[in-house]
Amino acid sequence: MAPALRSLNTRAVMAAVIGNALEWYDFTVFGFLTVVIAQLFFPAGNDYASMLLTTATFGVAFVMRPIGGIVLGLYADRAGRKAALSLVIALMTLGILLLAIAPPYSAIGIGAPLMIVLGRLLQGFSAGGEFGSSTALLIEAAPFSKRGFYGSWQMASQAAALLLGAVVGALITHGLSPEALNFVVTWLINTTGSPLAPTYYVMGGLALSIVAVACIPGKRHADLDARRKPA
Repeated sequence: MAPALRSLNTRAVMAAVIGNALEWYDFTVFGFLTVVIAQLFFPAGNDYASMLLTTATFGVAFVMRPIGGIVLGLYADRAGRKAALSLVIALMTLGILLLAIAPPYSAIGIGAPLMIVLGRLLQGFSAGGEFGSSTALLIEAAPFSKRGFYGSWQMASQAAALLLGAVVGALITHGLSPEALNFVVTWLINTTGSPLAPTYYVMGGLALSIVAVACIPGKRHADLDARRKPA
């Protein structure tokens, strides 16, 4: 394989894998922080009702996934995998932004849970379209003898993100005492206005992923097809 083509493939793989991992980390970590989010954004008068509302909010994202898969899949066929993956990451970043800037219920009332629900809807929609676009991009970037290996990085990065989300959730909910957790949350609210402000770091990573995807040349299928055997 020519050095230029090898470099192009490496950039495509890194962009797809990093964007996929960050996207799924933020998509799933919400579920591991349900207890904290329920207290801050869904104070329904009792703990059980708050937990049910928060769990339902986590679930609405999964309702949006098949819709996002169909809509963004059609868009990928028209505009290309690169454009679709950039749009997917941008939508996920917008969803994270809504979570990051959402003040607690005590500050703005019903507006707080509405912002969380809207953010989760955007996350679910983008996650649905991400699987097909990133997998297609990985396979298209692969040498003909390594398509399966390149494509497997989609699921590998997704599983790594799930594991990371579980570790972060466990450290926050079980590694901190209730007093320490309350102190951290209070400090975040007082300094940033939102208890979910650390998601800004994930937004930065997703923004870099958009830049990385944008650096991948869009029209290269004809050049690669000449070098490949049928799948």
